[in-house]
Amino acid sequence: MKRLISLIFLLTLFCIFNVVAGDVLKLDFTKQDQYISGLKEGDMTEFYLNGERNIIIVDKIKPDSVDVTAFIAQETNGYPYYTTLSKTKTLKLDVERDDIDDLFVTFYRSSENLEYVYLLMKKPEIIPTGGVVVNEIKREKRGYDKYMITGFILSIVLLVFLIFKYKKSK
Repeated sequence: MKRLISLIFLLTLFCIFNVVAGDVLKLDFTKQDQYISGLKEGDMTEFYLNGERNIIIVDKIKPDSVDVTAFIAQETNGYPYYTTLSKTKTLKLDVERDDIDDLFVTFYRSSENLEYVYLLMKKPEIIPTGGVVVNEIKREKRGYDKYMITGFILSIVLLVFLIFKYKKSK
């Protein structure tokens, strides 16, 4: 009985972590050279540069900066980079390690309530223009969220039921 309760408890924890995870924004720099991405804390943006998968995760949004974790060339370089981006500090990505920057990631602005941060992502040779906000950015909707929430609720109910049954049997 204790093992069953432990298993249900672990299942509940698994559901919690998946439900509170952020969204994924996928960018395609083969179609466009610059984006402004609106991200919440916990959201990540994923893009490919020179055949390498890159990920930037928003950790903490501040009024004039943002803390991010970046995984650059994730297949060949598995460790993260932690940095703070601001108007004066830009993350320059050199995916190929050839001393030529492939992408600049800059803090653009944060929303008044600090719910969103807007990051300007552009190739170095591109001069930013006012019209970089694009509706082509697609948030990856996680279709399994409703199942995770349902599973979480069911596992809590089952856990409570088993605990009461276990206590009554003693």
